[in-house]
Amino acid sequence: MPIVAHSDLPTFERLRQEGEAILEPSRALQQDIRELHIGLLNMMPDAALAATERQFFRLVGESNQIAQFYVHPFTVPQLPRSDEGRAYTERYYESFEQIRREGLDALIITGANVTQPNLAAEPFWEPLIEVIDWAYNNVTSTLCSCLATHAVMQFLHDKKRYRLPAKRWCVSSSCRAPHPPAGKRREHAIRRAPFPLQRNQPRTVRTSRLACVGGKRRCRRASGGQR
Repeated sequence: MPIVAHSDLPTFERLRQEGEAILEPSRALQQDIRELHIGLLNMMPDAALAATERQFFRLVGESNQIAQFYVHPFTVPQLPRSDEGRAYTERYYESFEQIRREGLDALIITGANVTQPNLAAEPFWEPLIEVIDWAYNNVTSTLCSCLATHAVMQFLHDKKRYRLPAKRWCVSSSCRAPHPPAGKRREHAIRRAPFPLQRNQPRTVRTSRLACVGGKRRCRRASGGQR
């Protein structure tokens, strides 16, 4: 598993104890392997925070054995949490401002507990769609899990979820849909579905990344900077 333990997040040590191969940053720097930075917007409740980290870290690490993965968990402060849960995210998670400033190669958005029939009434709705809106134009690939898919469909396509008589499963093909101009998305939601989970659009390249060999961020780490 080419996951780099770039912070003191307890999940790295837990996976190492379970027998997973977790790279230390010093060893990662010695390998001439492409690095990818994956964001994990973890909106799960406190009891499932760490388990969700481990689940997606494993999936990411097993997806490609010739890449180094730096997984960056973050959350939204509007989610209800206990004092312990809030202290955990403040201690080990990055902020969305930092994520947005330094950029991502891919993004994973988890589900969340909901209490309202209309997702727009949830306290986390506004910060969530802010992340979705940013990712649509700045992240190459976004994977939405569970409730996050409903949120994307409602925000970008004006397709609200509704209760069915019974649980329904399906497999459907995806297609590209046009996107409204910046600043008009909330007023003119797209009405064509489904949402393209993977997109291949040019990313914004910051000058700080141009100095990195092969597009990597090793220049920041080599100079003592931390993500």
